[in-house]
Amino acid sequence: MSFVSHANAAVAHGMRLVDVGDAVRARLVSIGWPVVPICTTLPEVTDRIMTPNYSGWPILTRKSRPEQTVYLLCQALEETGDHLVWDTDLPVMLAGLCSNTAAALFDDLLHPGAERYYCDRGHPPAI
Repeated sequence: MSFVSHANAAVAHGMRLVDVGDAVRARLVSIGWPVVPICTTLPEVTDRIMTPNYSGWPILTRKSRPEQTVYLLCQALEETGDHLVWDTDLPVMLAGLCSNTAAALFDDLLHPGAERYYCDRGHPPAI
């Protein structure tokens, strides 16, 4: 379930989306964490609600997770990529997700299943 569907389900059940507030917003900005209006993801929200931007986060998994499980996770992410909300207007391609760029930072080793998935598709990760 995506953030959008979680948010819509929460609102449908009487919950409300809450702004992070001035103090939290200032702290996040001071450490370089982007804060964005929630309407960038939920255009139907007309209130000015600010939220931390969680885009670009890596997916972390235990080293002990089976290689094939992580391989299939990477496959599922690629297959559903057109349905994911990205923080760019540019097309997001598999090669860009494993090239350690400003748009897709990673500073740790990939799980062997993820590395195999990228390599199988001709995109060996560049760490």
